[in-house]
This record gives sequence, structure tokens and C-alpha cells, in this order.
Amino acid sequence: MRGKEISFDEDGIEQLLEDYSPSELDSQLSRVCPFFEDDTKEFTSVYGAIHRAVQSRLLVKLQIELDDLIVRGETEGEDGGRVDGLVGECKVSLNDRRVELRSSNGDEARDIAVIEVKTGNVSPWQAGAYAYRWNLPVIVAETKTGDAHLVDLETAVNLLAEAVDHQRDLEALGESGREIPDCYQCRDCGNQDCEYHRDGNRRTGNSVIRDKAKVLSNIDGVVEEIVSTIGEILESDGYTPVSDSGGEDQIE
Repeated sequence: MRGKEISFDEDGIEQLLEDYSPSELDSQLSRVCPFFEDDTKEFTSVYGAIHRAVQSRLLVKLQIELDDLIVRGETEGEDGGRVDGLVGECKVSLNDRRVELRSSNGDEARDIAVIEVKTGNVSPWQAGAYAYRWNLPVIVAETKTGDAHLVDLETAVNLLAEAVDHQRDLEALGESGREIPDCYQCRDCGNQDCEYHRDGNRRTGNSVIRDKAKVLSNIDGVVEEIVSTIGEILESDGYTPVSDSGGEDQIE
């Protein structure tokens, strides 16, 4: 999943990532009004607490599954020369949110992917920003549904290029003074001087912990999806995932 030449507006994307953090991009892409302002209201801490717990549970379970996976790397040429990639049998390990392919003696390591855990809505542009910045595919773990989504570099560039165009269009609207009211976005907007501003005070209700905790039951399923996706990435890079017992591992 590396090495493919992609033409794109590099300066535009670099400026976009300088103006906005990865976590802000998806919100920015959803805006229709150039005068939208983020609201400063506080949200319940439940979301953050459950997200951190789910991420920890998922990463621990994922590493346990990856411990059963051995990867056959490249072999030395007949002349003894090295080929591209790690040689011999390798193991897959987690290092923070990065997935590493590490040689059996631990002397060599190569990053092969990044894990992004989502307990709420998936943020494709955030994942695209990570893929672009780190030049690695990003596996988005959607714990709400048990799915794993892959964002490769080509997809990341396409997403970010669209974000660049959208930001330029919003700036053009702003220069002309054109407002576009939206019933949902106006409710969440912090621009209280705008004639379209609406009171957005909303309570989360008393069931938020119960509702958010339901994603815990999907962790095992999403771990399986991630392991399968890691296997696909390894195969596309010329490696062969095998089981710890030495047979071909089922990564479908």
C-alpha cells in the first residue's frame, strides 16, 4: 500500500492541516455557512471516559490476537544481498496506536498501519489527515457497529483535496457576505450576533452511560475485522501472515 505516485495540491493540503487539527476537519467539511463559529459549551465527561476505556480494551484484545500471528518476510537473495522489507519471520506489535512489523530478534521494525478507535461517528477526514501525515494506512475501528474501515494514502489525498476546495469555497462566500442558514448547524453555532442563531441548549438525558456502554459488546468483532485488515495490508506489501502453529492463517 505504498509507493504509488499521486498528484495533488500539496501546498493546499499542507495549509489546510496547518489551519485545522485532524479532529476539526470533519466538522469543517459539514459546514455550509462561512460565518459558523464553534460553540464553547461543555459536554458531559461520559463520552471521554467510555472512549478511553473502549480504546484500552480494544488495543489489549487486539495485541493478544496479534501475538498468535507470525509473518513471513522477504528472504535473502542467492548472492546474500538483502531485499526490500524485513527478512525472515516477524511478529506484529502495537506501539501506541501504530501497528509495527518487528523482526524476530527485535532489531528491526517497520510501521505498517495506524489504529483509530471511534466510539461515536466515524471521521473520514480525520483518518485521512493521519494517513497523509504519517504516510501509513489508517484502520478506523467503528465500535458502534463492529466494523473496521481502511483509509489508504490515495483515499486520504482525495478526501483532503476535497476539504481544500470546500474551504476555499467557504472563504469566497464569506468575502461576498453570503450566509447560508441551516436548522441544525445554526443551533450548534456560537455566533450569537447572527440573525439566524438558535438556542442549542440540549441535555444528554440520564441514559447516556447505558447507551454508550453498549459498544463494549462489539469489541471482539471489531478486533477480528482489524486483524483481517492488517493481514490484507501485509499481503499487499509482499508478506505472508501465518498462524503461530506454522500453517496459513485464516485472515479472511
